[in-house]
Amino acid sequence: IFSTTFSIAAHASSSPFPIQLKLHMAVANGCLDNVPLVSLCEAMRKLNGVQFTHPHRGEMTFDFWEAWSTGENCLEECLRWAEHRAPEDVRRAVSLDCLAAVRSVTGDGQRYMLRHLMTNRRNPRFSDGLFFAKLVLIGLRSLPERFRVSGVTGFRAERGVKE
Repeated sequence: IFSTTFSIAAHASSSPFPIQLKLHMAVANGCLDNVPLVSLCEAMRKLNGVQFTHPHRGEMTFDFWEAWSTGENCLEECLRWAEHRAPEDVRRAVSLDCLAAVRSVTGDGQRYMLRHLMTNRRNPRFSDGLFFAKLVLIGLRSLPERFRVSGVTGFRAERGVKE
C-alpha cells in the first residue's frame, strides 16, 4: 500500500477551487486499474449509507440524496459549476464528472468519507469508495499545470493556530 497526497493551494481570487484541497489516500498499488469509470452520480450512489468519522462532528452516515442537493458543495451544484463556471482551460482538460468530483471532495462529508474508506482496506465498503476515488484522482491528475503544487510542506490551521 502506498500513500498519495494531493495538494492544491491557491489564492482565493485566482482559484476556481476552495482555497485548499488536501486529500490523503492510501490505495493498494493498481487497485483502481480494474475499477470502471462511472458518472459522479453513480459513484456517489454506491456510497449511500457509508459510515465514517468526521473530525468535528463524530460518527456520520453518508446520505446520497442529502449530498445531491444540500450545502455549498452539493453534487448537483458541483456538476453545474464544472459545466458552466469552471475556467475554460480546466473544462477542456478535465471531464465533467471528474472535475465535479474534485470540486465535491472539498466538501466536508465527501472528503472525510473518502479518506475514511481509503485508509482502511478492511472496511466492508472499501471497494464502493474506489469509484469515487478514481474520479477524484483522474480529475486531479488532469488539472492544468497552474493548479498543481508540489514539493511544499503543508500546514493545516482549521482548528486555529497557537503561538
